[in-house]
Amino acid sequence: MFTTYIVVLAVMSVIALVVFGRDKVAATQGWSRTPEMTLITLSALGGAVGALLGTIIFRHKSNFGRKFYIHVAIWLSLAIQAAVLVYGLLVEGGIL
Repeated sequence: MFTTYIVVLAVMSVIALVVFGRDKVAATQGWSRTPEMTLITLSALGGAVGALLGTIIFRHKSNFGRKFYIHVAIWLSLAIQAAVLVYGLLVEGGIL
């Protein structure tokens, strides 16, 4: 069960990273953009690491003044996903 959670986090992070990268290209080329709610949803559904990497690698959604809520959503998602991961590791390791 816990292994499935790790796989879901990895897959969703890769998807989020790709979508953030594609949206950055779309922003520079004038193409159709990915809605911000989609980016936030990908982060919340397990792709927080990929979303955070997308903001760093592609320098996308990096305007903290205008896009502050996106960063709050990504960091909150990351904190929740990390907490569940640590809890799972503790349970799997027999500590809890």
